[in-house]
This record gives sequence, structure tokens and C-alpha cells, in this order.
Amino acid sequence: MSEEEAQTGDCARVLQAFDTFDGLRDYGTRYGAATNMNTGFHITMQATCWPKAQTFTIRGYAGGSMGHWIPRPTVVLPKAGGKKFTGRISVGGRAIWGARQGVPVGWNIQWTDSAGSIQLDWTGATVTVPLEFGWKDNGDHVCTFDFKFEMWKGATGLLASNARMLNPRLVLHGQ
Repeated sequence: MSEEEAQTGDCARVLQAFDTFDGLRDYGTRYGAATNMNTGFHITMQATCWPKAQTFTIRGYAGGSMGHWIPRPTVVLPKAGGKKFTGRISVGGRAIWGARQGVPVGWNIQWTDSAGSIQLDWTGATVTVPLEFGWKDNGDHVCTFDFKFEMWKGATGLLASNARMLNPRLVLHGQ
């Protein structure tokens, strides 16, 4: 799909419609000493103005046969020299619900080769999770977006409570 198609067609309509982020809107970043760092997050993506009562399927990269065509999630740590990790969704990877009611997404991302990264400063890290949105309306429709948010607290620790996401948003993939 060209940039022009993405900005004027179905994908642009979906991007504009899914403008409400409700639910917990939180994340927890744990482990990272002897094992890989994990980030779990919970959010409900809602399109209250969507013209039809339709079900949307949201998928992310989970490795293997689960969303293997979708790009991997990434996290960039600006206070650690821009260190970057890629990952995969290790719990979940697919969410289905009505657009108007909101699609609840509660997933865990395991960051590849991040053992020992608990020593790094995760404050202000930007998480990018490529997501494939699919729905049926006179045929199958699929668009890829990036769900992004910032970690205001950084690593939350194993027993700590989750922290609030900063600036949760959907953008066209790659922007």
C-alpha cells in the first residue's frame, strides 16, 4: 500500500476513529537481571464514532506462526545512549472485540538479548508495537499501525505496581 492510499483510504479512517485509549493504560517492566526484560501493558483501543457495530482483530508479532509477518516491537532507551531492543509478544498477541466498545489489549513483550539491562535507565523509553488491524466490511480489510507510548518511570521492578503510560497513540506504521 502506498503512503497516499494509507492516508486517504480505509487506514486513514481507522487511524482517525481509534482515538480513545481507555482502561488501565499502564505498563510494568520487570526482570532484566539474569533473564530478558519483560514489559507488560494494558490498554483499551476504542473507536466510539465508528459508523458500524463491527468486530476488529488486532494482532502483534508473537513469533512462530503467530503474526510472523508483522514487524517486531522495539524499545529505545534515550537515557542509555539510545540503546534499542527488539522483542516478541510472549503472552497474548491477538485481541478481538467491537470497535465502539473498545478492543482490550493486554500483552507481555519479552525484549530479546536484554538480560542485564535492569542496570540501564529505562526512564523515558519509547515502546513501539506494530499492530495489524483487521475487519470485514464488503471484503477483508487490513492496516498496519504502530502503537507507541513512553515509560515515565522506567523499569518498575518485580514487586512494584504498574506505572501509567505517557502519550499512548496510534500512528501509521513507520512514522
